[in-house]
Amino acid sequence: MTTTRSIPDIAAEAHALLANKLKPAVPDVAPLVRAYYALPENGAGGSLHVVLDDRNIETHFVESALERAEASGDADGAALAKVLLRMSKTQRLKLCDLKWEKR
Repeated sequence: MTTTRSIPDIAAEAHALLANKLKPAVPDVAPLVRAYYALPENGAGGSLHVVLDDRNIETHFVESALERAEASGDADGAALAKVLLRMSKTQRLKLCDLKWEKR
């Protein structure tokens, strides 16, 4: 029997994390970051490049990435940026470090 990993619906899962009202945990967000990088033309982090690739984890960088994602119609990037805003800077940095690890 072969199991296939499904690609998460980034926006839907991000909205579910935000509905929880708690700070999202790194293990819950990491699959969304991986899926975001897997999208066509997002190999360098897409709208969130400045945050995820350049490791600019301060809130104003995430807010700027959110604006960029919304302006370009990147619903997945916008949803993921909203999740990142709910996280601490330490958590964001951990995500930057985890994005290339294989599971």
